[in-house]
Amino acid sequence: MSILNTLNHKIPRGLSRSKVRYEAPAYGSKMQPLPPVGGRLEGLSRAAIYIAAASGEITLKKFGTRTLVDMASLHAFLDALPNAEIRRSDAKKA
Repeated sequence: MSILNTLNHKIPRGLSRSKVRYEAPAYGSKMQPLPPVGGRLEGLSRAAIYIAAASGEITLKKFGTRTLVDMASLHAFLDALPNAEIRRSDAKKA
């Protein structure tokens, strides 16, 4: 099972459909705070980030009570994911 399927199965159903959006700080920041519950950072939910961090694929840092995401490790994680295969449907629509 791929890491994305694993993440999707472990994310609580309500979180993945939440309408809460997280406004990330400026692009290029080395560290970013975790998004609020239901928010997203680089397309990943807070729960998915914690799961990837628990498996050692993303680095998190603590600053007082804040948990920060090391963006270099997050981008390396995303870059290591396989490319999506998009297949053209040969079925003609009537």
